[in-house]
Amino acid sequence: MLRDPAAHRRRGPHRHRAAIMEKTLYAVAAGFVVVALGMWWLHRRNSARKAAAAGTGGCGSGNCGC
Repeated sequence: MLRDPAAHRRRGPHRHRAAIMEKTLYAVAAGFVVVALGMWWLHRRNSARKAAAAGTGGCGSGNCGC
């Protein structure tokens, strides 16, 4: 039995769309990671600022951001 020579042309666009979707998914995931790290950094910075204002900051408390 011979394969259909045009079969690869019919599958082509779907593979291309799948590759685009995969790259888009990776880009969105990377964006979420960047946002999460930014939120963590802001929370850490604000916590250190509040602790310093209350006089409980310092390297011993772990809130100094050293």
